[in-house]
Amino acid sequence: MTQVGSIYEHARWREPSGATLNRRRRSALRVDAFLLLGGGLRPDPLSRATGRPLLDMPVERGRTLLDWWMHHAADVARRSTDGVLPMRVMIDASQKPPTIRRSTTRIRCDVQRDLSDFRGVGGLLRDVAATHGDDDMLLVANASQPIVDPWPQAIATLAKARADIALMVDSPGGPTGLMLIRCGALRSVAPICYGGFKEQALPQLARLHDVRIVRSRSSAIAPMRTSAHYLAGLNQLNTPRHGSTFAVTENGSNVHPDARLNHCVVLRGASVGAGAVVSRSVICGGAQVPAGAVVVDRVVTA
Repeated sequence: MTQVGSIYEHARWREPSGATLNRRRRSALRVDAFLLLGGGLRPDPLSRATGRPLLDMPVERGRTLLDWWMHHAADVARRSTDGVLPMRVMIDASQKPPTIRRSTTRIRCDVQRDLSDFRGVGGLLRDVAATHGDDDMLLVANASQPIVDPWPQAIATLAKARADIALMVDSPGGPTGLMLIRCGALRSVAPICYGGFKEQALPQLARLHDVRIVRSRSSAIAPMRTSAHYLAGLNQLNTPRHGSTFAVTENGSNVHPDARLNHCVVLRGASVGAGAVVSRSVICGGAQVPAGAVVVDRVVTA
């Protein structure tokens, strides 16, 4: 995993200006908008295999990855605002949109397509910030990389930095994808950032604004774009509650009571026969695992 020095080497730790000090007298936790980055340069292997967006994949029985993000966004809203927190889920023009299955009075969730193929994350952040005031705080996360730390603690840690841009790294120093950004700091970003936010925009911003790095207590989940990373991420999210093993069986799947499941996901429309053993695998909708079969380290499609 890339370490903090190589990614954020342009970030500075300097004495804040008077204006920054005034901004830092605000509430320790304030979030005015939440941006969830769900796009990518190409379709991820997991979505190609399952035929559904990553955000529609389950993280536990009855809860998709988008449900997970919306639950935590609502928690942020309760702690940081008296009103409704706007949440944007950004996807690429060619991606299938995820399903918003749950409603909440604390967030307003919209899925939006990024119609520009080349402006990069920096240009996207600039355009989103243009719809907010200079001192509005924008929380940004990578949709494929949920946070292991308790959510309120992670956001509070970012807010306590009181920086123009606060970026979270995990305990070994790798990226988590989580950022808290003052919208005014993004005004100088070029509309099109071909090199990406970290490579092109961040060095420029660090010369003009207070950019700080905060460290998480946990190891980051690798972006869940392959079946192996997806299952590893579910293991990190579920092990504290379910012990050393987990299995997610989606509503609408058919798993025989005598089947043995370990570190695996069975999607709706799939079936697993009596005495079958499924480990470290994803069983896609329409797929059948025969009775007595052993499936290890596979994505089984129809």
